[in-house]
Amino acid sequence: MPWDLWWVVIPAVIFWVLGFGSRGFRIFAVLLAAAAVVLFPTLQKAYLDITQGDTSIIRNYVIEYDVAANGKQQLVETLDVEFTESRRGIFRFFDEADGVDPNVTHPVTIESVKRCPTRGSVKCVSEPFDEYYEDGLLVAKIGVAHKSYPAGTVNRYIITSSTTGAITQPEGNPNAQWYWNVIPPGWNMPIKKSQVSVTYPVAPTAVRCITESGECQTRTGENTRTVVGSY
Repeated sequence: MPWDLWWVVIPAVIFWVLGFGSRGFRIFAVLLAAAAVVLFPTLQKAYLDITQGDTSIIRNYVIEYDVAANGKQQLVETLDVEFTESRRGIFRFFDEADGVDPNVTHPVTIESVKRCPTRGSVKCVSEPFDEYYEDGLLVAKIGVAHKSYPAGTVNRYIITSSTTGAITQPEGNPNAQWYWNVIPPGWNMPIKKSQVSVTYPVAPTAVRCITESGECQTRTGENTRTVVGSY
């Protein structure tokens, strides 16, 4: 897909949380999501340098966040990737910069990567990956050089990572804030379908979802602390 055809839809979930922990303060959280890959100039160069010509497709993308009271955040990404030509694996780019404060970073720890063939009875296995930095981005090169997958292969990858400082305190604002791009921009593949769920320390009392084209719908999961949206 040409770079100028990438499109972005940004929903937001805004909620107030009362009586948060023993400190009794409010959390004002803003949830931003992009329904396709967001290409920032710094990201674009890295993608072009490393994965130019990648024709793979993310058929389904499930993103699960768990945000703790101390600001630690775990992310579990489950994606079904279809290879349209012979490939050895995929690349995942992590932008550790803060979306608001240029002086703040959110260091990422990649905890595990699993690969699950979507056909047959083969169970999920740990998938090797290499980590390095490219143009300020943490890159996970997932797969091994001696093993390739033919065109038509669909692999499910489960990537678990964590970061810190997800809950921030804006200057001059008494309310804490969670401000996040919940569909990560770290992919050089089109995303056909995605679902996001975010579990907060306590149940939100109000939810508002916004995209660039207007209002959108979210729902509360079985756990009332969880907000779910499909894009």
